[in-house]
Amino acid sequence: MDGCENAGCAVIFSAGNEGSYGANSLRTPADRATTYFNAFSVGAVDGNNPSLPIADFSSLGPCQCATGDMAIKPECVAPGVNVRSSVPGNSYDYYSGTSMASPHITGSVAILRQVNPNLDVDTIKDILLQSCIDLGPTGEDNTYGHGVIDLYAAVQMAMTGFGWIDGYVTDATNSDPLPARVEIVGSSISTNANSSGYYILAAAADTTYTLRASLFGYFPQEQSIYVVEDDTVSLDFQLEPVPPPDMSWSPPSFNVTTQPGNIEERNLTLTNDGDGPLYYTLSTEIDVLSGNNDRQSPQPLGYRKTDYGKAGAIEEPYFPPIITGQGGPDNFGHMWIDSDEPGGPTYSWIDISGIGTPIDFGADIDDGNSGPLPFGFSFYFYGNEFTSINVCSNGWASFTDGSTVSWSNSYIPDPALPNDMLAIFYDDLNFENGGTGYFYTNNVDTAIITWDHVPDWRQEGIFTFQIILTAPAHITYQYSEMGPGRLDECSIGIENSNGSDGLEVAYNASYMHSNLAITFYTHWLSAFPASGIIDPHDSFNATITFDASMLSEGTYTGNINLESNDPVNPDVDIPCTFVVSLTYEADAGVSAILSPPDTVENGLSYPLVSEIKNYGTEPQTFDVIYEIYMSGSSTTEVSDTFTVTNMPASDVDTITFSDTFTPTVDTTYDLISYTILEGDLNNSNDTTTTISYCHTPVSIWYGNLDGSPITGLINNRVYVDVYIQTPENAYIADMHLCLGTDDQYIDSLLSDTEGELYYPLTEWDDASFLPPQGAPPNPAGWSSQSFLGWADLAGDPNPWLHFETPTRIMTFVVKTVNNQDLIGDTVQCFAPGVNIPNGGSTAGDTLGLVTYSLVENFSQLYFGESSGCDYVPGDINDDDYVMGNDVTYGVRYFKGLGDPPPDSCWNDSSGTYLYASGDVNGNCEFSGSDITYLVAFFKGYLEELLWCPWTPPLNPPIPFGKNNDETPAVLQKNNL
Repeated sequence: MDGCENAGCAVIFSAGNEGSYGANSLRTPADRATTYFNAFSVGAVDGNNPSLPIADFSSLGPCQCATGDMAIKPECVAPGVNVRSSVPGNSYDYYSGTSMASPHITGSVAILRQVNPNLDVDTIKDILLQSCIDLGPTGEDNTYGHGVIDLYAAVQMAMTGFGWIDGYVTDATNSDPLPARVEIVGSSISTNANSSGYYILAAAADTTYTLRASLFGYFPQEQSIYVVEDDTVSLDFQLEPVPPPDMSWSPPSFNVTTQPGNIEERNLTLTNDGDGPLYYTLSTEIDVLSGNNDRQSPQPLGYRKTDYGKAGAIEEPYFPPIITGQGGPDNFGHMWIDSDEPGGPTYSWIDISGIGTPIDFGADIDDGNSGPLPFGFSFYFYGNEFTSINVCSNGWASFTDGSTVSWSNSYIPDPALPNDMLAIFYDDLNFENGGTGYFYTNNVDTAIITWDHVPDWRQEGIFTFQIILTAPAHITYQYSEMGPGRLDECSIGIENSNGSDGLEVAYNASYMHSNLAITFYTHWLSAFPASGIIDPHDSFNATITFDASMLSEGTYTGNINLESNDPVNPDVDIPCTFVVSLTYEADAGVSAILSPPDTVENGLSYPLVSEIKNYGTEPQTFDVIYEIYMSGSSTTEVSDTFTVTNMPASDVDTITFSDTFTPTVDTTYDLISYTILEGDLNNSNDTTTTISYCHTPVSIWYGNLDGSPITGLINNRVYVDVYIQTPENAYIADMHLCLGTDDQYIDSLLSDTEGELYYPLTEWDDASFLPPQGAPPNPAGWSSQSFLGWADLAGDPNPWLHFETPTRIMTFVVKTVNNQDLIGDTVQCFAPGVNIPNGGSTAGDTLGLVTYSLVENFSQLYFGESSGCDYVPGDINDDDYVMGNDVTYGVRYFKGLGDPPPDSCWNDSSGTYLYASGDVNGNCEFSGSDITYLVAFFKGYLEELLWCPWTPPLNPPIPFGKNNDETPAVLQKNNL
């Protein structure tokens, strides 16, 4: 093999079709690896699915012939599922396997040779790998390798001269090597640094490139370098670590009960109390009844012609034995499991020969179709409602096809007829040689179709099997006496109305035996969104859906898997129990809401408000009880009861308790709200807990020392004193001055000749300083306490700040002695009515001061230079924030579950509903593409948001940039 490549031939291998065996399943010699390029192995993905999932049969790495990154296999992947190819007999068919994927690579090698005949084998392979589009986990992995081939990018690379870029990526704090992702910005060229932090990649020469190094948990870094032809240039990266998040979640588990057909939604509250962003993913699994990700699609072992002598007989592929007893899901969410698997259905034959009606297949009982046969009830299949079914003599039934009599079975799904199909034992059966079909329904919730002692066309076996349909959507196949021959020539599975989706159990493979049961079911547990980012000191409610629309009575259990970058809780399982009962009478659900929900102020009083909903189907009378405790204490601070009488079913209301909440201590409080149905203490719903922080605010006074008013700018100076009053037992942790598009801290800003702070920030506490000389003893009527201030210590009689732009906002973050954050206040560092150099005269009441959570050390001032629309781009839910909640709000609107974004534009586009706040891609409309764009922005794939030039925002945020031309405006990403 090495000699062949030394002679100039590129050798490519299929990875193999043993992916079901898990890791280390590559065939030989695809598992060989003595260099990074020899034994170039190719895996298979499903090219018919836009997300390009790995085929379940595609063999996986690593190889056992090497160590380190050289052991990662396969090298790349290409389409290998249902690929159309020529077959013997001057025809075409669809096949699956890595042998269908590797020809994509060999063809690509030929094209690269044609583009640049001077390329050697290793360079060709390197170009193919460098140009791959990464799939799966970031970087090279043992499922997708470098990713799926991108022939266009590879050709572009092959057409020019090449140079090389190498270097090391290390931790900036300790110089440890980092396995970071290194990519050329704006291209598909990327690689992963190895365990020593070393990377190398190729690029077209005589060009300057910007390289980005990134690694989860570190701030990405970009640098530029010029690539020289046939030479290597070096570029090292030192990455700064990102502060870790601190995640908590509520509730710790879910226990939900409902009636069949209902859909219940619950909130999962995720909170980030850390200083770094929280990246999370949510996935769900249901216990026992879980399976593989895709249908079985192995490589055929060969081809055979069945039923010789029958018109239309063709060669069919046959496949290796089915070794699993469960599988799925399909795109709709169906999964299957058989009675051989733990937790699978129990085989229990139902004899309907004495109560069922014989099925009349018509004149041709070899290949006949009977129906429609009415159920007397509704049955749901792939989201559609049916009340009858058609039965074919050849081992399948269809909800819509009453004319097809196909006996030549095929893979599932298949666009060819029949569709809307239940393929229980789809093969060439023949009632001419014996057997009877029966149909039975109880006209309430169960229908059964039985093929009783039916031989096949070649009379190699006799088969007895049945389909059991249980409303609303439960499907069970049962097999009594099967065989002995022809058990490996059938199709088993289900398929939708056009053959675009289906779930295959077996196709022309050894699997079937007597006394077997198979059940099909849908995934009842889901979480939305599947992933997201939560800013430091913020929280988010994910929606957990319990769907009983396709479930029969029973108890279902599962888990929500919560994965995150929290180093303490990287992988959390949240147990879920879902009880579906016809006799369940739901009580009223209640959620606690305190205004404000996350922060209360010491000494002030707040109303107690609860939002209530009757989840039942009948009017309910119940008590709502509200209790507040200091965290960790059993002493009730506040307790109140509100009685609700005959609340209508599905009604939602808001109630206000007669008592109020007046916190007196800086601490954390637990707010608990629950219901008791008609006085029955044993019939109360789950407790809802809300955490609230109490704080004493910092107070700020500013003005001239002599008490005169602040009149405005004098030679670009404002003469102002600022005094700060802290709570008892608290100190100033941070003073932050926002300078429009830049940020500086006051201590560094005033450390030059312009002025100075009286004391370093680290020494500011309640006991260590007195009011500055000349300060009023009781500014603004305060009582005598300690104050802070600054003034010019260089001799200027008046302290001052220098203004080159008009945007000056100071934020103050105060902490208690135990280092707990307290919310501070914000002061505007210039007086209303001053002459702003680049904006004309602006009155203070039109500046639109917006203060974000000071726990996040961030404030903003919005102001505009021209008229437009009053909105914040991306603030879809109108809460003055641009964050993950806006994505959820937009998705619910497009699903018809919520209201549209507010449309505050006075000049809408031709009277249509533009919903300007939701248009973040600049195309002057609000659609699903904006949601995709906003998600990509939050994930860091996009550096900017866009708004429509017809309706520019009245007050674009200064740190984000402004729009002053006719092109779609640029909204810069907030990096504060």
